[in-house]
Amino acid sequence: MGSQRTTFVGRKSCEGAACERFPAELPSPEHAGDAPLLKIFKLSPADVYNQSTVGRCSQTSSLPSFASPQEVPFHQIWYDIVTQYWRCQLTFGPDKLVAIFGIARYFKLLLNDDIYVAGLWRNHLAAEMSWFRPFSDVRVPDYRRNELLAANRPSIDKYRSRTFSWAAVDFPVRPGYSLSSGILLNVTCVRFRAQAGDAVVAVAEDLFGPFSAPPVEVGVVGNLKQMTLMPVGEKFRVAPPGGTDPAKLKTPSTYLDFDESADSHKLKALEAKALYYMPWQDNRDENKGFGQRLKLFLCLLLELIDPYMGRFRRIGLLRTHLRTDKELYMKYQDRESQLPCALYHEDRGKHEIFIV
Repeated sequence: MGSQRTTFVGRKSCEGAACERFPAELPSPEHAGDAPLLKIFKLSPADVYNQSTVGRCSQTSSLPSFASPQEVPFHQIWYDIVTQYWRCQLTFGPDKLVAIFGIARYFKLLLNDDIYVAGLWRNHLAAEMSWFRPFSDVRVPDYRRNELLAANRPSIDKYRSRTFSWAAVDFPVRPGYSLSSGILLNVTCVRFRAQAGDAVVAVAEDLFGPFSAPPVEVGVVGNLKQMTLMPVGEKFRVAPPGGTDPAKLKTPSTYLDFDESADSHKLKALEAKALYYMPWQDNRDENKGFGQRLKLFLCLLLELIDPYMGRFRRIGLLRTHLRTDKELYMKYQDRESQLPCALYHEDRGKHEIFIV
């Protein structure tokens, strides 16, 4: 018996074999990109390393041939799977982690030396946290979904995932490239601390979700810096303190984790809060396939939510390819050692914070 959410029966719904159809009464998918997801379950480590097999597995894959199954970057295939997953439609946004649960379970068999953390993988956590909401990808229309949301269904907890994971948002995202290099900080996934003084315990088990309470947070040791969001036309730019002219901030792309046009009240609320950023990645040789080399400097944008616990919430990502921008955002700021954090490492000039 299929789920009542996905089963549709009508006068013309008569098929001789199991299939997928989109009757006029239901919204059709924007893309037909979810079909490759089915093939991933037929793969084994022994055959996935073959280039033709990988190509059939994912439409976006650009992997080369591999000498043995041990050389297969399964994290790259996960990157492709998440990209395809965002082309599928979910009736209920909070089901995001639940819907990908089976695929994640399968990948755990391939990545048995890694830990799954709410859509990301621990061994590449810092790189995968660099996901962002691209300007070009539009949100799936909700005009039919609103009627379904009004239907009688069991109540659910609105909590889904931590802000460091793409599972926390409803918008299409570009996942962080798992095999990226040039990470500028140290990242550790730890159990959520209920109060100051609690021991910091690294996560050692998979976290598939759904969650009824915050299970983890990410400890980060890096350079914390202050910022403000400054409007430049219809977009926003990250401005370090010091009276930076918005006209000089044309190149860096600021990707907020919400729709600034639809959530203007949220953007207004951020103006009154303490905002920060951390230089995250300086990758001058990121291989994006097809012979291209993408030179990027990334910063994670943060909102302070608990100064006593050194706890922050992710609000977006900054991406730029210019060295002049990198110099601006890496520049030392006055009184950096006094910025709120769980611990300031005087010997290294680094801040230890926690992102939830």
